[in-house]
Amino acid sequence: MKNKILYGFLAFAISFGLWLYVVTVVSPESEDIYYDIPLVMDGESVLNDRGLMLLSGAEQTVTLKLEGNRSDLSNLNKANITLLVDLSGITTAGEHTLSYDISYPAMGQSGTITVLEQTPKLITVVVAERESKNIPINVVYTGKVADGYIVDKQNVTLDSTTVQISGPKDVIDRIDHAQITMDLTDKSATISGFHRYTLCDANGDPVEDVSNVTTNLGEVKVTIRIQRMKEIQLVLNKIYGGGVTEDTCQIELSTETIQVSGSDAALAELEQLILGTVNLAEILESTELTFPIVLPEGVTCLTGETEVTVKVTFPELEIREYTVSNFVAKNLPQGLEAYIIENVMKVRLRGTTELLNTITAEDIAIVVDFSGAESGITEVYAASIEIDTNGVVGAVGKYEVHATVQTQSEPEA
Repeated sequence: MKNKILYGFLAFAISFGLWLYVVTVVSPESEDIYYDIPLVMDGESVLNDRGLMLLSGAEQTVTLKLEGNRSDLSNLNKANITLLVDLSGITTAGEHTLSYDISYPAMGQSGTITVLEQTPKLITVVVAERESKNIPINVVYTGKVADGYIVDKQNVTLDSTTVQISGPKDVIDRIDHAQITMDLTDKSATISGFHRYTLCDANGDPVEDVSNVTTNLGEVKVTIRIQRMKEIQLVLNKIYGGGVTEDTCQIELSTETIQVSGSDAALAELEQLILGTVNLAEILESTELTFPIVLPEGVTCLTGETEVTVKVTFPELEIREYTVSNFVAKNLPQGLEAYIIENVMKVRLRGTTELLNTITAEDIAIVVDFSGAESGITEVYAASIEIDTNGVVGAVGKYEVHATVQTQSEPEA
């Protein structure tokens, strides 16, 4: 039994040796088929220099039936067999039939490889005219922002305003612009981010067959400002005086409200805007004043006004002049007396005709304030006009007197 096992192993070794001898010495040649070998296109840069480009053909594959040394064939596969197509000889657009060169990796043995069959033997490529141009990027909108908000479509920010495109001339000629579609539905805050675009014709329709078109940008950063919208009141501060009360003057603003936009934070506390202050005692007759609209930083006036015209009228008032000789010293330092040079002054009062008819010069006092006066000096002192009418009649204009302050003289014995 032991001899039988030994003889079996011996027989197997002899058989393997004979097979190896036949394969490597007696009959070393063999055949094999290699499927779906890709093509390598050479010379595309030459086509580009000639204003041409490869449109199709590079995607084709080839099947080879090869004969050669068995060990060499076993080292081959579709990844290390090179099929090189030379495009440098093409000078015109159109369909071209070309051959290809076959090369193999370096072999360990000296045997050669023979091509028995190649399918297809020739390959067909299509070459087109190549064109490049820059096109604008347009932004279109869908949907409506949330109530009370506004989108600033006029000042959209793009990190690039154009796209460079290259491809077949007939396709490039149909492309007019790159289009980004932004959905604004219920948006209430500024939008900022990267977005893809679609190549469109002049009508805004997507251009088909753009698979051979290349661009220098994949995405574009778009920033669209969306802000809150609010109506605010314009307010004018008023100082009544000079016979002017709220009931005896008319003040009209060219606009009393404006629409503004801004962030929620900027508009949270903005309910009204103070234009400025008007001192009605200093205005003698009907007039028009102009006040600029100065908004806080980050707030924009949507209605376009930059200033407000204020019309001031006194339909029920008149100004009447009185000659007054009643001078009253006020706040005169102790031990000093004042000598007022003027004997009389013209005083103008404003009020209704009915009230002015009841006033005489004797009802009017010119009050001179001598606070801080020094002895022996003649100066100009401010004066105020006093009349007991509870403010419904008042003096208009500015009043001054010339006076000398001196030490109070001793009374005679």
